Amino acid sequence: MSKIYEIEITHYSPKDSVTGILCYYVANSEEKVYQKINGLNYGSWDKINDKNKYYDIYDESGLNIIKENASYKELIMNKRGDINMEVDLSSSFYGVTCYGWSEGKDISEKEIETLSKFIKIEILQ
Repeated sequence: MSKIYEIEITHYSPKDSVTGILCYYVANSEEKVYQKINGLNYGSWDKINDKNKYYDIYDESGLNIIKENASYKELIMNKRGDINMEVDLSSSFYGVTCYGWSEGKDISEKEIETLSKFIKIEILQ
């Protein structure tokens, strides 16, 4: 079954920030959502992932490690994007754009057809 994901975007600049809903994706896995957003982000998540640096992934409380030595991709997948991570603006003149997605919700073909009349939905194959 396909799921619908709300794609969020936040642009941080040295003086302010703006957040909004970019669009909605329909996909059968979060991996496809990751790949699509990574493409919007000029592959920057994969570039960071390739640096052989490892991270600890914590539970929602932030107190307990649920996975040690995770790749950057695993970290991004766990957090559903970099939108909920700390942003370093010190070396960014124009700002930083972060993306994220909500947990997918099951959606039928009929619901997709109806919703696509009112909102932008992209179906990821």
